[in-house]
Amino acid sequence: MMWAFVSLAMAQQLPDRFNGQVMRPSIDAQKTLWAEQSATAPDGYATFRVYTQYANGVVRDRSTAVTQRLVDDLLEFDLLGAWHWRGLRLGAHIPIYGLTTGDDATTQPGLGDIAFDVKATVLEGETDPFGAAIIARMLLPTTSVQIPLGSTGLGSEIFVAADRDIDQFTLVTNLGVRIGPQARVGDIGWDDQFFGRVAVALSGDRFGGSLEGGLQTNFASAENPAGTAAELLLAGHAKLTDLWTLRGGASTGLSTSPGSPLFRVLAGISYEPDPSPDNDRDGLVDREDGCPRDAEDPDGYEDYDGCPDASYSVQVMVTDPDGDPLEALVVLDGVESHHLDLGDRVATVHPGLYRLIAKVDGYDSYVGEVDIPAVQGHQVKVEVSPRQGQVRVWAVDEVGNRVAARFTIDGLDSQPTGGEPVTVRTGEHAIVVTADGYRAAPVSVNVAHGQTRALSVVLDRLPAAPSSRDDDE
Repeated sequence: MMWAFVSLAMAQQLPDRFNGQVMRPSIDAQKTLWAEQSATAPDGYATFRVYTQYANGVVRDRSTAVTQRLVDDLLEFDLLGAWHWRGLRLGAHIPIYGLTTGDDATTQPGLGDIAFDVKATVLEGETDPFGAAIIARMLLPTTSVQIPLGSTGLGSEIFVAADRDIDQFTLVTNLGVRIGPQARVGDIGWDDQFFGRVAVALSGDRFGGSLEGGLQTNFASAENPAGTAAELLLAGHAKLTDLWTLRGGASTGLSTSPGSPLFRVLAGISYEPDPSPDNDRDGLVDREDGCPRDAEDPDGYEDYDGCPDASYSVQVMVTDPDGDPLEALVVLDGVESHHLDLGDRVATVHPGLYRLIAKVDGYDSYVGEVDIPAVQGHQVKVEVSPRQGQVRVWAVDEVGNRVAARFTIDGLDSQPTGGEPVTVRTGEHAIVVTADGYRAAPVSVNVAHGQTRALSVVLDRLPAAPSSRDDDE
């Protein structure tokens, strides 16, 4: 605040003083040095930059026979900072003059006009055809030097920053107006101004460069075109670490208007941490990562939380209705999928709800849901029902007469023929029919699920045993 009071007092002594330093480094652009970009960053993200620049012939007056260098040599230090809050970028620029010389001034250090601004991004370059932002800036008359490097009153700027990425290239445009106190330099009127900047930037992972042009013209330039300043800059940057970036460039003036130097060189370093860091490199930025130091294991289970997920063993037992274990093919399908082959009973899975399918030859498939808890060794037991059909057996002799006989199926449970159907598992079965005085008759039958097979088995009589009379003879 003290600087503001001092500068206001000086302004009363120098009514025609103005700020001939029209080119300011960008507060937070990552690919350019002068031109402001539209990109924003998460809330709380902050950057800081320090530049040193030297310019020669910054403000020249050619209205007289001999060109006057109102500002000849300028050694400037620029402190710039940015902080993001609620979707806005808040910025500040503090210029400090280490050395200033001019035809009508003694060498002196001092403070320049401090600027504060706010940027609001209206189009996101990553999702929209191009990026765009509106920037409003206030210029405070805080300068303490007595040459044209500061204004006599409050100033303001409002401009649009637009950019578009095309492969590795970025096109940037700034266009706006600057409002400030009026002054005169010889026959040139210095008042409100139009200004613009354009840039073409080429960027890689660690290095980048840009060609930038800046132009500003007073509203009164129609009366004297010499009031239009233009400058061309070649700039570059190199990332020293993940946090620090080296920036610099050299420019030349394209006109003789005040604000267009003969040449300028500047270099600086900036603290620019990654606005969206991913320290564990799992594809989730730290602000959205529940475990920013431990990488997510991408397995389809809660991959959105950024944390590695614990797995638990589960034993799947498939039994028949009598409780006897069966060899089954098992599928667990839920937060992830697992297949158990014949003979496998243990799977390692993430907890959650699964659809379980169990398949056993000769049995109905089991389909159901199981909830697997976060407990090691949890056992899941499911029962499958055999696929069944029925068999009904009769016995007849060679002429078709019914014979009282018995039969077995697969060697088990001998029972009389002609009775109720017998329930059997689906598939091939061996049936043997026996009766006194007849040869045993083996037959094979294939029973499908839900089918009742009726078999009429023909029995052959055994030869009659020889009588005792035949033996005597």
